[in-house]
Amino acid sequence: MEKQILKLLERSGPMTGGEVWEHVGGNGLLLWRTCSLSSAIVMGPVGTRYLRLDRRVPGFGRLSPSIFREFLTYRVLGCAGQEDAIREKCERVERHIEEVSRVKLDLAYHTMTSLASHLDSELPIEKRVCFIIAGDIVYAMAHDVPRPERSTGKMVKGSDMDIVIIVEDDFPESLMNR
Repeated sequence: MEKQILKLLERSGPMTGGEVWEHVGGNGLLLWRTCSLSSAIVMGPVGTRYLRLDRRVPGFGRLSPSIFREFLTYRVLGCAGQEDAIREKCERVERHIEEVSRVKLDLAYHTMTSLASHLDSELPIEKRVCFIIAGDIVYAMAHDVPRPERSTGKMVKGSDMDIVIIVEDDFPESLMNR
C-alpha cells in the first residue's frame, strides 16, 4: 500500500489524507497507519488541535479533531522533496477551513440573533439568557466534508455548529420549549 500511495503522491503532488483515500480506497484506518508509520511519506499538519470534554466518556477528555478526522481533513501528505508544495497545500487547506469556519460562525450568529430577537419581543432577555458558540467553529476548524451525523445517522455537510443556550432558573418554560 505504501508504494501505491507514494506513486500517487509523486504523480499528483501533495494531497490531504481524504484525497489519498478517495484514490486508494480500502480500509481508512489501515491507510492512516501506513502513512503514519512510513518514513517516506512526509505529513504536514493543518489547523489547531484541542482537548475537549466528552459527555459520552464521563471524566475524560478527547482530542479534537479525532485522529482519523485529523488525518482525512487536516493532514497533507507528500513525498520527500515536495516540502514547498506540501506547505503550499497546507496553506490552501487552512484558508479553506478558515472560510468554512467563518461561514458557519456567521450562520450561528444570525441564528442566535434571530432567536434572541424573537424571544426579546415576548420577554426582555438581555440579563436572562446567555448564548455560547463552541466546538470547531471557535477554533477556526470547521470543515465541509460530508459525514454521518451521530444523533440522526443522516449525512451532513461537515462539522456541526455547537450553540449552547443558558437561561435563568425562572425563565418561562413555554419559551424554552420553542
